[in-house]
Amino acid sequence: MSARVLVAMSGGVDSSVAAGMLQRMGYAVEGLTFQLDSSCSFKGDPLVDSARVCDHLGIVHHVMDLSAPFREQVQQDFVDNYLQGMTPNPCVVCNRRIKWEYMLRKADELGIEHVATGHYVRVTQTLAGPQLLRGVEARKDQSYALWRITPSALRRTLLPLGTLSKSEVRALALELDLPVAQKGESQDICFVPDGEYREFLREFAPRDTEHISPGEIIGPEGNVVGRHHGLPYYTVGQRRGLHVALGKPVYVVELDVANNQLLLAWEEGLRRPALLARDANWLIDVPAEPLHCLAAIRYHDIGTRALVRPLAAGELRVEFDQPRRAIAPGQSVVFYEGERLLGGAVIQQALREEQKA
Repeated sequence: MSARVLVAMSGGVDSSVAAGMLQRMGYAVEGLTFQLDSSCSFKGDPLVDSARVCDHLGIVHHVMDLSAPFREQVQQDFVDNYLQGMTPNPCVVCNRRIKWEYMLRKADELGIEHVATGHYVRVTQTLAGPQLLRGVEARKDQSYALWRITPSALRRTLLPLGTLSKSEVRALALELDLPVAQKGESQDICFVPDGEYREFLREFAPRDTEHISPGEIIGPEGNVVGRHHGLPYYTVGQRRGLHVALGKPVYVVELDVANNQLLLAWEEGLRRPALLARDANWLIDVPAEPLHCLAAIRYHDIGTRALVRPLAAGELRVEFDQPRRAIAPGQSVVFYEGERLLGGAVIQQALREEQKA
């Protein structure tokens, strides 16, 4: 009897090709599509397109209505973080709390051992446990967004696209004659059309955003240089939309929530030598001693050398060999050894030179 695998299918090219590849490899494939909040903006209808692909492949198609947990655990978390002056990464949260969590629940319900997705990441099963590796095509690698997946979940996970480039996946979609072969790319945050997260905040949490108040903009020299519209509407590293003219470009370097102040800096002031992080998740044995590795602070960041110092209760201090630009609290810091993902954590605070020690 063929091994069974449940494939998370969004109706896009990647997940559809993943299902087709696994079927070719001899697996008994079944598809699973999540019905999320109606504000999610995909190209086409995920349910309809996934159903078409499953019908084309001759496989069973399951649907789960996750609109309530998606709203509570992903969208509300996104809003809460912005209201606290952070810059969240909802894809990281969604992968752990929604995709893998409910994919595995459904697999258990159906008696299916393996689960799979169309992420551009590689997973290798070893005697010491699963290893998560970057996808071979650097510009499509999605490992940064998967650091929160647990080793136990990865033991059951198949990731067939990790060794392929996007052009190879497109070619396979045509070869498999998939009905979505010509479908366009989806956007990074599905529920924030065109990246307009400020509008999403106003629509999703109107009562919360009513309490967002304007405040002072503090320039690089420490003086008041303008007024901001509310801290949640700004992010670290932002240059445009500040409406401040100081003779040369200035950037948001910090959101001071306690004083409701937006702090600006010149280009050179954006760089920080270290950071504090929380909620660490490791795909290796939890380090008891300082760890030298590569540390990435944003999507598609190849990482730079750093020393990771474990603190208490999942907290970390990360000290970079060279200062990093625009470290944003709420984003992820993800650790690598070569191509292997070791773990990650949520950035809590960027440290200045005098705070590094």
